[in-house]
Amino acid sequence: MNNFFKLVKILIKTTELTTEEKKRSKVFYIILGVVAVCCIMIPAAIIVGAITYALTTAMVSMGGDNQGLQLVLHIISLFTFVFGLNVIFNVFYFSEDLQHLMPLPIKPSVLVGAKFTYALLSENIMQFILVAGAFAGYVFATKLGFVTVISAFIGVITLPIVPLSYCAIICLIVMYCTKFIKSKNNVSRVTIATAFIILAFLIFGSGCIRGFDITAVINDLFAGDGGFFTVMNTILPHIQLLARGVSNNDILSLLGYLLINGVFVSVFLLLAKIMYFKGVAGVTSTSCGKQISHKKLIAGIKVNSPLKSYIKKEFIMLFKTPAFFLNCVSINLLFPIALTVIIVLQQETGLFNPWIQNYQRGDSTTHFIITIGIVVLSLLLTAVNTIASSSITREGKHFAFMKYIPLDIKAQLNAKALTSIIISSIGLLVFIFVGCIYLNANFLSIVSYMLISLLSVVFMSYMGLFMDTINPKLIWEDEINALRGNYNVFFNMALSMIISLLVCGIFYILFVFVSVDVTFLSASLIILLTATSILFYKICTTKGVINIEKTQF
Repeated sequence: MNNFFKLVKILIKTTELTTEEKKRSKVFYIILGVVAVCCIMIPAAIIVGAITYALTTAMVSMGGDNQGLQLVLHIISLFTFVFGLNVIFNVFYFSEDLQHLMPLPIKPSVLVGAKFTYALLSENIMQFILVAGAFAGYVFATKLGFVTVISAFIGVITLPIVPLSYCAIICLIVMYCTKFIKSKNNVSRVTIATAFIILAFLIFGSGCIRGFDITAVINDLFAGDGGFFTVMNTILPHIQLLARGVSNNDILSLLGYLLINGVFVSVFLLLAKIMYFKGVAGVTSTSCGKQISHKKLIAGIKVNSPLKSYIKKEFIMLFKTPAFFLNCVSINLLFPIALTVIIVLQQETGLFNPWIQNYQRGDSTTHFIITIGIVVLSLLLTAVNTIASSSITREGKHFAFMKYIPLDIKAQLNAKALTSIIISSIGLLVFIFVGCIYLNANFLSIVSYMLISLLSVVFMSYMGLFMDTINPKLIWEDEINALRGNYNVFFNMALSMIISLLVCGIFYILFVFVSVDVTFLSASLIILLTATSILFYKICTTKGVINIEKTQF
């Protein structure tokens, strides 16, 4: 056990900021840390708590009990599995510390157990907060008991264990039984495909195929025979026991929950003892491509402008690195598609019909909500995809490349910003155009909406890029760690939420209390976003350049 705790401590310590990063970031992180807690963590917990409260209240009114809490915990666990699979693969098999750890006289179960604990603690901080919010929402909607408090506290800490144990068991078996997946790139491709399949299951299993009829979903929960609900209770039976422990003040259910967690961990550690060392043998960080002759290499060279070549390099890095594609690019493709599917499926229930009719009648409130919604969606999506806010961090050990190639840093920053703008805006603009056709919007409205969205993307791209120039995380073992260990990504999301709230608040006051016309508000938004985009362009290409020049690596 002594080796186990030492390993966990060392693994956690390796993710901390370097001395040079700490020097650059002390005040910066204190300020933005407060912002992130207040604008991401707490609001996210409140939202999850509010959803759980609403579902629980609906269940109780129909004679039900903890089905709403179970649904929220199932969804959180499902996302833990989706995003944890790639993390476990990387931590277990593709981290650079293995070359130092493997020769040590450490049992495979101890080594894998320490890595599992490290992944559990480092990757699930946000989940702990969401689970705490879910339990708080349930407690507010029902009653409070001693076992309820104990169960909720234990659940907050231990809920990710079973989903991550599934990930660990899958990783051990796959790496033990196959040769194909010995490359990190092949692993990432498999996990991306798995993530898409599971997310599709989540969407269709939760009632989407019936037009998102919330009444039907609640009836399924109450009856306990909904497709998604039944399958998830079979795969994750411990959640049912935890929910009973919380709702019924039941100590036996809580003990059953802990027993199932212990069984899953024991099975995965037993498999690790048998499979880990054989599975880790022969892994490589990347897959080898075909050998290209010198003559073919020279013949394939084309002369391009430096800026065009640099943008091409950024696109290749984002699209051909599986971790970057999954975390940075895929959301821009999936999110607009998901929203479009939701709108189309809603035709069955007619939920959006009153909005469409009000818009076509020229209702100013509906026009205002759509306009503000476009701004918020564009700001948040650009921040969440992290293309801009991780653009310097992604250089990693190749950071020196930025200083020595024959392209000035200002041009490189513009190329990185342009990459974010192109990828972030394409899906948004297509979705907005489809939505405008669906609403029968006139030409001027279409142009206005698309311009507002594009300017929002430009503004957020340059702001995110500038933040990453302040303190990029250049020392990382793998691409996942580059994104999740980069606090600039997290802080940029927090700032995007603050800006979204400010825009909503200010323009709501102007619209409701000052009675400013929607057309004037749209024009004001365009002017404001243009001004802020120019401001952050200037800041990024002056102060940002200085930050890059001063950064030591």
